[in-house]
Parts: sequence; structure tokens; C-alpha cells
Amino acid sequence: MTAGDKAINVTELIDGVKFTRLQFTVVALCALVGLLDGADTQSIGVAAPFIANALGHKVSGFGPVFAAAQLGATVGALTFGPLADRVGRKPMLIVAIMTFAAFTLATTIVTSVHALVVVRFFAGLGLGGATPCFLTLTSDYSPRKQRGMIATIIWSAYPLGAALGSFMNAYILSHFGWQAIFYIGGGLPLAVALALVMFLPESVQYLAARGSEPSRIRKILRRMGHVVDDKQVAFVVEGKKLPGVPIKHLFNEGRGLPTILLWAVFFLAFATTNVMTMWTPTLLRANGLAPAATAIVLAFFNIGAFLGMAAAGRLVDKFGPTAMLVPAFLAAALSIAALGGATSVGFASAFGALLGVTIGIGGAGAIAIASLVYPTAIRSTAIGWGMGSARFGQFVSPLIIGGLLTAGFATGQILIAAAFFPVLGAIFVALLWLQGRRSKDRVTGGAVGATRGTH
Repeated sequence: MTAGDKAINVTELIDGVKFTRLQFTVVALCALVGLLDGADTQSIGVAAPFIANALGHKVSGFGPVFAAAQLGATVGALTFGPLADRVGRKPMLIVAIMTFAAFTLATTIVTSVHALVVVRFFAGLGLGGATPCFLTLTSDYSPRKQRGMIATIIWSAYPLGAALGSFMNAYILSHFGWQAIFYIGGGLPLAVALALVMFLPESVQYLAARGSEPSRIRKILRRMGHVVDDKQVAFVVEGKKLPGVPIKHLFNEGRGLPTILLWAVFFLAFATTNVMTMWTPTLLRANGLAPAATAIVLAFFNIGAFLGMAAAGRLVDKFGPTAMLVPAFLAAALSIAALGGATSVGFASAFGALLGVTIGIGGAGAIAIASLVYPTAIRSTAIGWGMGSARFGQFVSPLIIGGLLTAGFATGQILIAAAFFPVLGAIFVALLWLQGRRSKDRVTGGAVGATRGTH
């Protein structure tokens, strides 16, 4: 640059304009990935009895199969997030989806339970790795005032995909057999990956932060309606460049304690979600509900979760994270405890839907906080490690509930114990708010410490 050159702040450009067609394309494509993630969560559960029969194995021994995908998703979120901050959001998202697609297709050719565990681990690795990439891409293209709302709308595609996957899998099983679930589940991601290659731009904020070729940045900005001089040679983003390993910057400049507290919120919110999806139908059957009735309860939970996640960002923007997340977590605790006494489908469906809405607000609210408070240079790492903690919560909580069930605890006792997950979530949100009040640092002071939408 010469002395007369002026650097263009890409973050300010995105913050200062209305949503464009290119930004809508980014959101739509990333929502498709979230939809696939949700649909996959239903597939292995529905197909498990048929796969077990084909392998000559008891379905009761499929615990490691179910856990493998969650463990893989944990590793994927922890690794792909930092890689996306170093290599790029778009290429890592495509690699993640291709990994998921390949190992989903491989499910149809496994010949042993051990092989199935390996295949499900790597399918989960791809799905978990995709999450921080698509959440960060949408955050990078979202104006700050709408960033939290858009991030949660994107994640709301997950329960929507779960609900759609349930209906789709029921039809596929009755007409084509269990293998077709995984042919379609692997084929659709390949089509989505091709669409990403063709239509998805790299994050323009990432490119500016990495000092990429100016012509590439100018081309994307023009697609967003910005008139940029061909002679413009410098682009910058909000915040300074952070060299070295991205993970360490989650703990620098006063971010350490808030980061750990936020990880705890992620863990507890998603632990609660997996208790509902994996164990509550079984527990409700012990209360006398028919299998078809428990499926209805789960459908209401997924619908509630979709609504809660979709609304979470807007609610956080309007009222502030603490004012929304603490009541949401406490209401979720009451809901899951109340399910322990459910003996009718109407009662269980009502509290299942309420649990979906409230824990949806809690989990998506954590994503909104992460998307708002970390700088561009480490945003994917922050979201990735937050989601890694979330996925680990999804891995651990079913094991805890399974242990209680094996120990002979009744349904009501088990679900009261599960209610401690969201109660602790509320406590950690409050601690995060108190930390922000004390430190007034960049991470918590401007977002978590807000009582109304002052982001």
C-alpha cells in the first residue's frame, strides 16, 4: 500500500447494508447442511433393528454404535473448527460433507458390528466437522445486528431435519428396505457438496483477515452490491490478526474463564437434548405409553425445538442472553421432570413440546453468544470447540441415563435427575453474566452482560 491508499473494512460493509441475494444463498446452502445433520440422527435409530438382524447381532448391543457417531462428531467439531480458521471455511465444509457422505454410504456394506462402529464414527466426524464451518460462514456473512438471529435460524434446521427424517425413513423402510435410508442419506450430501462447490463463496471476512488476493475479495463484494475500486488493494476486518494456534486465543485477553463457562452451557444444553431423543421414549413406555404414542411425543419435542431454536437469536438480540437463557433452562428443567409422571400422550406431548422450545432456546442461544462475541480470526475455532463440548454432552448424557436405568431407578426418578442438566445450565449462564459484569472484557461485557439487545 502507498500512503494514499485506504483500507476497506469488510466487517463494516457487511454490518451496514441490507441482506443481499448472495448472503441469502449462503444461509440457504448452510441450512441444507444442518438439515442433513438432523436427518441423520434419526436414521441409525430407525435402521438399527434391521441392521442387527442382517449382522446376526442383538440390537441391545448397539450402544457402541450409537455412541460412535456422537464421539466422532465431538472430534470433528474440535478439529474442523480450528482448521477452518487456518485453511478456510468453504474447503473444510466440503471435506466434512464428503466424509459424511462416503461413510454413510459405507454403512450398507458393513459385515460386522465392529466395522459399523468405525463407519459411524467417521460419519459423525464429518457431520460434527461441518457444524462449525457452516455456522461460521453464515455468521461471517451476517450483519452484526442479525448475526445471532441468523445463526440460530440455521441451527433450527437440525430439529427440522430430524422431524423430516423420521417421516422420510418410515416411508423408505416400508417401501425400499433399510439400505435405501443410507443410499439416500449418502447421496443427498454428495449433491449438496456439489452445490457448495458451484455456488458457495468463501467467507469474505476470512479472506480479508488472511490477506488474500484483493481481486477475489472485490469480486465477492460486488456480488453483494458494493462498488469497489479496481485499484483498491487493502481490505481489513474488525479486530486484529491473531497469529499462531487459534485455540490458544480462546483463552487470551480475558477470554479464558468466559470460554470455559460457555463450553459448560453448550455441554448441558445438548446433553438435555440427547436425553430426550435417545432415552425418553423408552422411559415413557415404562409409564404405560404405547410405542406409537412415544413417537408422537418425540415429534412434538422436535417441532418445539425447531420453534425455540428459530426464535432464540431474535429473543437474545431483543432481551439479552441472560434474561432469555436462564428462564429457558429453568423451564426446561421443570418440563423434563414433569415428563417423569406422564401417563397420557396429551400430557407428555405438551411437556415434550415445552421442553423442545425451552432447551432449543438454551442451546441455540449458546451458539448465538459464540457467533457474536469472538473475533473473525478465531470465530470458527470458538464455535467448533463450543459445539465439540455440545457433542460431548450428547455422548455422555445417554450413558448416565442408561446407568441409572440399569441400576433400577424408576422413570420419574431418572427424569428428575436429568432435570439437573438444564438447572446447571442456568447456573453457568448466570456465572457467565457475573463474569462479564466484573471484568467488562470484550468477550462478556458486550454480549453476555447485556440485559437488553445491546450487542
